Amino acid sequence: MAASTNHTILFHGNCIDGWFSAYIAHSALKNTGTVNMYPISPSQTNTWPKTDEMAGTHILLVDVSVPEVYRVAWTTGGALSVNCIDHHASAVEHWPAGASPINTAACAALQTWQHFYPAVPVPFWLHHIDRIDRWDNPSYEDRCIREVLNNIAHKPVQKHQRDAFVLTELFLSNMTTPVGIMMVLAQGKQILDQKDIALLGILGTGTFHTFNQDYITGWNLPSGWLGANVFIIDNTNITLDTTEAAHIVFQHYPLVNVFINYRKKILYGKGPAAVEKTMYVYSARSRGFNLTEGTILRGHPTSAGASLIKGEAPLLPFLLSAA
Repeated sequence: MAASTNHTILFHGNCIDGWFSAYIAHSALKNTGTVNMYPISPSQTNTWPKTDEMAGTHILLVDVSVPEVYRVAWTTGGALSVNCIDHHASAVEHWPAGASPINTAACAALQTWQHFYPAVPVPFWLHHIDRIDRWDNPSYEDRCIREVLNNIAHKPVQKHQRDAFVLTELFLSNMTTPVGIMMVLAQGKQILDQKDIALLGILGTGTFHTFNQDYITGWNLPSGWLGANVFIIDNTNITLDTTEAAHIVFQHYPLVNVFINYRKKILYGKGPAAVEKTMYVYSARSRGFNLTEGTILRGHPTSAGASLIKGEAPLLPFLLSAA
C-alpha cells in the first residue's frame, strides 16, 4: 500500500473557475490522503490559512498565484511542496522567467482537468466554464449556467463547503442528460432575467467618462487610456455582479470599452492597538482594452480588480468622490 500523502488546496474564493479547479483536484487527490481546501483572495493574506496549518502537506494553488516570498515562507515553515495551476496574466511576475506555470490560454479548471486526467477528453461543461471565466464570447446559455454555478461557488466562502460538493455533484449529474441540462438552463434563466431587470435600474446611477489628459494625470494612468470611454459606478451600498453588469452596459452602449465598479469597505482591526482602515475594492471589465498594463488592476487584460487601503496605497484611482 502506498504511503498516505496530505494535500492543501488553495483556490480562488467566490469564483466558479476557482471552485471547479479545487473540486477537480480534490477528486483526483482524495484517495491519496487527507485533502484540506481553503477559498482565498490572492490579494488579502488575512483570508489565507496560517503557515503551520499547511506544514507537512503538498500545497496546490488553483486559479490563484502568490509571490515567491510567500511560497518560500510556506516551505520554510514545513510545506512539502508548492505547485500552481493558474491563468491570470498578472501572475506571471510571481514566477522565474522560463519556469512559470501560468497559462493564459484556458481557465484554471480546464487546465486542472488536463493536469490530472491528461488521457481523458475535457467534458463539455468545462468549456462552458472556460468561456464564462474568460468571458470569451459567452452565449446566453453560458450566462444562464453561470448563474447556477455562481451560487455553488459562493458556498465555501460562506463556510458551506459540504453544500458546494453536493450541489456540484447534482449539477454534474444533470449535465449528463438532455432533461437535466434543460433543468439547469431553466433555473439559470429565471435567476438571470430577474438579475438583469434589477441591474437596469441600478446602472442608472453610474456615469460615463471619456478620459482626457486630466484623468490620465490625476489617476496616473498609462497613455493608452487617453480617449477611453469608461462607465464608472460606486456600488458601496448595493450588490453588483460586475460581469453581468458590464455585459449589459457593453450591449446597450457600443462606444463604452471599459466598465469599472468600486465599493468602500471598512476593515476593523483586532486587539487594543487596532486601527480602523478603509479599503476600496475595484472590479473592472473591458472589451479589446488591456486593463492591467501599467495600472493598479490585476487579473486578466479584460477582467481585473484590485483592493487598495486608503493611506497605504499612494493613489486611489477611479473614485468619483472623496468619501
